[in-house]
This record gives sequence, structure tokens and C-alpha cells, in this order.
Amino acid sequence: MNYVRLAKQAAVIFARRPALGLQLSLGLALGMLILTCALLLAFVMDRLARSELLSIAQTNLDNLSQQTARELSSGMNDFSREIETMAGLDVFRRRDATADEMRDGIENLVNHRPEFTFVGVNDAESSVVIAAKGHIFEAGIGRGRPVFEQGKKGLFLGDVHEAVRRAGLLPKPAGGEPLRFLDVAAPIRDYEGKVIRVLTAHLSFDWTERVRKAVLSSLKENHSVEILLVDTAGKIVLSPNRSIATGTPLQSLLAEPLLPGAGPQTWRDGREYLSVVTPVSPRGSFDGFGWKIVSRQTAETALKPLGRLHNLFFGGALLLGSVAALLAWLVAGRIVAPVRRPAESAALMSVDPHAVTPADPQIDEVCEMQKALQRLATQGQRHAQPSANQQKQFMTFAESLPHLVWQADQSGLILYANDQWEERFGSARGLAVSQLATFLHPADREQFLQDWHACRHSGADLETKARVTGNERDVTRWFKIRGKAVLSDAGSIFGWVGTFTDIDDTVLLAESASHALEHERMARIDAERVSRMKDEFLSTLSHELRTPLNVIGGYAQMLQLQPGNEEQVMRSAAIINRNVQLQVELISDLLDMSAVAAGKVTLEPVLLDAGHVVSDLVLSMAPLTETRQVSLGCESPGPGLMVWADQKRLQQILSNLLTNAIKF
Repeated sequence: MNYVRLAKQAAVIFARRPALGLQLSLGLALGMLILTCALLLAFVMDRLARSELLSIAQTNLDNLSQQTARELSSGMNDFSREIETMAGLDVFRRRDATADEMRDGIENLVNHRPEFTFVGVNDAESSVVIAAKGHIFEAGIGRGRPVFEQGKKGLFLGDVHEAVRRAGLLPKPAGGEPLRFLDVAAPIRDYEGKVIRVLTAHLSFDWTERVRKAVLSSLKENHSVEILLVDTAGKIVLSPNRSIATGTPLQSLLAEPLLPGAGPQTWRDGREYLSVVTPVSPRGSFDGFGWKIVSRQTAETALKPLGRLHNLFFGGALLLGSVAALLAWLVAGRIVAPVRRPAESAALMSVDPHAVTPADPQIDEVCEMQKALQRLATQGQRHAQPSANQQKQFMTFAESLPHLVWQADQSGLILYANDQWEERFGSARGLAVSQLATFLHPADREQFLQDWHACRHSGADLETKARVTGNERDVTRWFKIRGKAVLSDAGSIFGWVGTFTDIDDTVLLAESASHALEHERMARIDAERVSRMKDEFLSTLSHELRTPLNVIGGYAQMLQLQPGNEEQVMRSAAIINRNVQLQVELISDLLDMSAVAAGKVTLEPVLLDAGHVVSDLVLSMAPLTETRQVSLGCESPGPGLMVWADQKRLQQILSNLLTNAIKF
């Protein structure tokens, strides 16, 4: 009996070994999954924290740049207003004001505004400095200097420049850098509005450095923020430190162009910076000078708080993964317990067949469950086979068609597309029908999306036309797009089937036919217009030809009735000759028009006096003007109005012009 009991215990231990392995495997799998998810979550949070820190730093830089730009604009506008106000004081406007009086006014301004390094009053006519701060440069000449010349015309603000004439008269900057000024000037007018003097001032450029320090002082910590001032030529006029010399082009410091919102960018010194460029906006009389504020901060400084967060995120992820792995191992033990019991029973049966009454192992519940699963799998395979055959038939049929065939689920996600589709658009995997709009011409996208959304909600057939580009973006062809909903027995939509049919040749043929019809219509209109013009021309021509003939006939009858009157004969003969000549000219015009229509007109240009030609024509029109009682004269600028022209055609054109003017 002891041997039997030992055998049973050994069988139980042997049966537990696979169960323990399953528990360990399942526990490790769940633990690794949770640990991986925790580490992935920590990585995502680390990336989000980095992005948020960069965004905050970028926003802070932008705020500092805008604040600096506002302070500079506001300061320059205030300085210009103070100079303009000073120019309107009585002590400067009075013609009899003494130099001492004006100097006292200047000293009051400088005491109030120590930023002004130099303030002086120049005589408007002689440009001589009448009075100045501390007698500096008095009796000096201001002519030719922009601050005087422009200030004489009106309120003037000048961009930064180095001191030239007055460099030796004014105190040097503490850093040993050259003395630089900003110019402000305004005209001084007497009480009659005449400019008698010019108030000129030099503003120390060190004022901009004080503005920058005041802006940076608002930060609790410096955070390695640097602010540069760049002029309109792209050169640095306010440097953050001695390593960047004044006048250095900004582009020489950059390794790549500064892009707004691009995040950290590498500069020429090899370090990554967050950079913001803000233009100095005009304010009042200050036009901004084209200045730009460039603020930068090293990415290392901006991301300094990320180190502690990084350790917290990944340390927490490891701790969470370890605890989760232990819990997963315990849970796996409870999960595999039902499987362990049949295994133990089977082990006991193998040692003691009498332990279980039925001797056939197939009565075990696990085996029954396996049989049931096998039966279900067999039935599923038997039912799935016809459906798979139908799908293969559909795919074979789709591949044999010249159309682009697609099949989608009820939401519009494409499940299948034939080879013709993939040749045109590429793989359709993961593509929705609505995303096909990206392959369409921009003018057709909105209509396609409207039609598709309407059909998807109503179940109606989709049928529309659009220009499709496909993989070759430079080739556009017309396609007819069709789609039909696949309905279940209950009438609900569970899929879509559709085609793309190339109709480019048909559309082009229709457009060609339309163009041909339009061309025929325009040709018919032109023919009708030419016919009307021909009728009008013949009507006018018959009238013009009939008029000289009537005159000739009338005077011929008068000659028959009065043959002995010599004076009457001569007069009638002259009139007949003139009308015969007119008839000849009309016929010549008719022949010329015929030649123009046939394209056979030739021009013989010569150098002639246009004034002489016009004068002769005016004299030849005298009989007609007398008959019409019209006054016609010619005013010539004199001889020498020479032109290159065909004399006959010029006389013909001018004669017709004058004749029509007299008649009508």
C-alpha cells in the first residue's frame, strides 16, 4: 500500500510540472506585456513632457521678444515726441532767444532724459550750432549731416550709426566699444510758421542695452536667454556678449535658416537653440527701422527639468512592471487551476486504472471539449468553403474586367481592389473611399465627397464623373465612378462594390464636338456679318455712283437746251469733268477694296511733307464745302512735317475722311 501511495504522489508531482510551467509562462507573458506597456507609456509621457517644455520655452521666448520690441518702439516714439515737444517751446521759437536761454532748455531736457548724449540747436539757414548741451560742438556746422538736413524738413528719426565728428567730444562707453547714436531731429518754427532753427539730438545706443536688461530682469532666473537686435541689413547691432561682434551678419551665425515653430535648431557654434524672430513694429512717428529681435535659448537649458521627470517616469514604469509581473504570476495560477485538475486525474489514472470507473480515456471532459471544438471547426470550414469559392470567383471576374474594381465594408473602408486599381493608385490596404478624393483634381473633390457621403447614408447608388491623377500626378484622365450598396436580407448595408471606368476619350471627343459646333456657329455669324456688310456696301456704293451720274446727266441736258451759251457750256463741262473724276475715284476705291480683300495691295512709301498733302486736299475740297456751306480750314505747323508713306494711299484716306466729314 505504501508503494501505491508513493506512486500516486509522484504522479501528482509529475502532473503539476507542466501546470507550473504554464503558470510561469503565462505570468511572464503578462508581466512582460504590462512592463512593456508601462515603459511605452513612460516613453510617450517623456516625449510629451519634452514637447510641452519646448512649447513653454518657445512661448516664453516669444513673449520676451515681443516685450523687447514693444519697449524699443515705445521708447523711440517717446523720444521723438519729446524732441517734437521741445521744438515747440517758446524759448526756441522766439527769434530773439539767446543761446544761454536755449542752452538752459536743453539742459532741462538732458537732466530729465539722460539717454540723450547730445542735444543742440542749429540755425536753419547757416546750419551753425547755436546752443548745445555742455557747449559741445557749438559754432560747428551741421550742413550735409542727415540729422540736420532731414530734421529741417520735419520730424526725423535716424538709424544707429557710429559717432564720427563728435566721437572725441563725448565720453567713451565703459566697454571700450565705439560710440554709437540714434538720431532724432525736429524743425523749430517761429510764430509765423517759418523754419528758423533745427533741434537735433543724439540718443545713446546704450539705451537699447538697458531695455534688454530690463526685459531679462523680469525672469526669476536667467535661463541662458540671449536677445539680439538685428538691423534691416541683417547685421547685429546689439550683441548679447563679447563673443559676437557688433556688425556681424546674422546669417554667419546660423547653420540653417531660422524657421518659426521648428523647435531646436543648430547654430554655427554647434549648439542647439530655441529661436524666435520678432520684427519691431512701427509706433507713432517711429517706423521700426526694419529692426528684428532675435531671442534664443539653448535647448539643453530649456529641457533641464526633463531629467528628473525622465527618471520618475521610467523608475515608476519599472516598479509598476515588477509588481504587475508578480500579480500576473499569481493570477495565472488561478487561471490554470481548472486545467491542472484534469491533468492530475489523468496522471492518477495512468498509475491506478481503478481510480476512475470508465477505462476509456475519451470520456475525459477535456477530450470531449477538444472533440466539440474539432466538430465546430469542421462545420465552420464546411460552411466557409462556399463563401471562399464565391469570393475567388468575384476576384477572378474583377481581374478580367478593364475597369478598376473595388470592394468596401459598410463604413467605406476598402477591403479589396483588383490589379488594375493597384497599377493606377497603388495598394488600397487601409484606404477609405473618402480618401480617394486625394487622387482627384482639386475642382472635383468637393462634389465627389458630397455624392459619396449622401450615398453612404441613404444607400443610393453612387455615380459621378471626376478627373483622376493616380500615381502619375502629371497625367489626368476622366473617370466615371460608380458604387452600389450590398444589402443584407434585412435590408441593411453591409458593404459596397464599385468601379472606376476610364471615359477620358469619350469626354475629349464630346469636348471636340462642342468646340467644332461652336467654331461652326462663329463662322456662320461671321458669314452673316460679312453678307450684311456687303449689302450695306453695295447700297452705299450704288448711291455714291448714282449721284455723279445724275449731275452729269443734268448738265448734259442743259448743254442740249442751250448750245450757244459758251459760258454755260464751259461751266457745265467743268462740272461734268469734276463728276466724271469723282466717278473715277469711286471706281478706283472699289478696285482698291477688291484688291485689299484679295490681299494684292502694294504700298510704295516715300518721304513726303504731310502738311503739304493736307493743305492741297483742303484746297481741293473748296467746291464741296461751298456747296454744303461748311467751313474747312488747315493749320499747319510749318514745312518739314516729313513722314514715310504711300502718297496715293495717304491722299485717298484723307480725301475719304474729309469728304465723309463734310457730307455727314
